[in-house]
This record gives sequence, C-alpha cells and structure tokens, in this order.
Amino acid sequence: MTSIARGWAAHPDWCAWRPPATGRSGNRATAKIPIPPVLRHDSGMFSNAVYKTLGALFFLLGAIGALVPLLPTTVFWILAALCFSRGAPEWFEWLRAHPKFGPTLVDYLDHRVISVRGKFWAVGGMAAGWLASFWLAKPPLWVAMGVILMLMLVALWILRHPSQVRR
Repeated sequence: MTSIARGWAAHPDWCAWRPPATGRSGNRATAKIPIPPVLRHDSGMFSNAVYKTLGALFFLLGAIGALVPLLPTTVFWILAALCFSRGAPEWFEWLRAHPKFGPTLVDYLDHRVISVRGKFWAVGGMAAGWLASFWLAKPPLWVAMGVILMLMLVALWILRHPSQVRR
C-alpha cells in the first residue's frame, strides 16, 4: 500500500463505514460527504497556475483540432473547461459562452449529453483514423486489433450517453 493510500485509509472520516448523514432538510442528497485529503482542492497560486496552464494547453489542442481533420476539438475543450473551472473561472465562463462550441460543452458538462451529430463525427472520426493508420502504418495484426478494441470501447462509451437533455 502506498503512503498516499495509507494516509487516505487512515483518515478518521474513512476508517469505518457509516451510513451517510442527512442534510438539514433530512434529504440524503444534501448530505455532506467528506473528501479524502488526497482529493481536496488546493486553491493556492501554484495550483491555479497549473490549472491555467493545462487548460490553455487543452484549449490550444482543441483549436488545432478545429483545423486538422481527425483531431478532436470538443474533447480537448471539455478538459480545458474542467481545468479552467478550477484555475480561471472567468476563462471557464468565456468557454461556456463560446458561440460555436459553448452549447456542446454546456450540454456535456451540465447534463452528460452528446448530440447525435457529435456521436456520428466522433465514432466516424475514430473509424477513419483507424483505417488511415492501418493502411499507412501497416502495424502488426495484434496491434491493429488492440487499437480497434480500444476504439470500440470508447465508441460504446460515447454511444451510451443520451442524445438529448431529459426534461
């Protein structure tokens, strides 16, 4: 067991199982659940700088993906939004309000919804990328099958998401 895992397991809030406490209204959904110390967010300057840098990197990769075929845009911008939400809330709000990609980001971040069009392009792009790499690189069969298995799992993950916000 690593020292991080030992520290987390030894934390008094996580020593033994207890039923979740209820909130003021008696509703379990409003209960306060303790966060393990290793997952607590440090809001220091160093942490903000790291989140801003990672967010900027993901945003740049997404912008490149908007211009280069088969490189995703929305995935990188979702990662950028998550980083910006921790390190630069004003950049996070700007990204959510973006006229072209904002609605897609908001749908996924708030409701875990991927549109039918987004699913089509994501799965189609993965298939086209696999075919291009198989044709151009000519990898060994076991590598090609491993990659296609991984892509199929990602495609299933994408397709299992709802296509519309449930009201």
